[in-house]
Amino acid sequence: MDKKHKQLLRKNRITLAQDLEATQLLNYLFQEEGLSENDLESIKAEKTRRTQAEKLLDILPRRGPKAFDIFCRALADTDGQGHLVDLLKTNESVASEAVSSTTTGNRGDTSLELNDGNSRFLTQIKRQRHQTLLHK
Repeated sequence: MDKKHKQLLRKNRITLAQDLEATQLLNYLFQEEGLSENDLESIKAEKTRRTQAEKLLDILPRRGPKAFDIFCRALADTDGQGHLVDLLKTNESVASEAVSSTTTGNRGDTSLELNDGNSRFLTQIKRQRHQTLLHK
């Protein structure tokens, strides 16, 4: 699993653990090779819905590069869990914002570019240099 996807799961862990119905996802995750048979048994062995969700969230990051996408598809295909996909996808676009800045010339102009995945914003920021010279 990508580092950014691991971070998304960690950042949203409380909400996911609270709202996730892990048992509804297990067959889909197993079918799509998002979970192994041992993973299924480990999750099912947990006594409460919340600990099952937490166990799933512990296992997913170790299940390979496609695990996050399989997990999101499983959520989307399960009644009552689509809001969790929205949560993850919204936070994913925020997390992927790229910020770069460059300084040009002696004027001290700085370009700041933000990429939110949908559009690019280019803002020119004029930095004024402090004059250390005394006025004559």
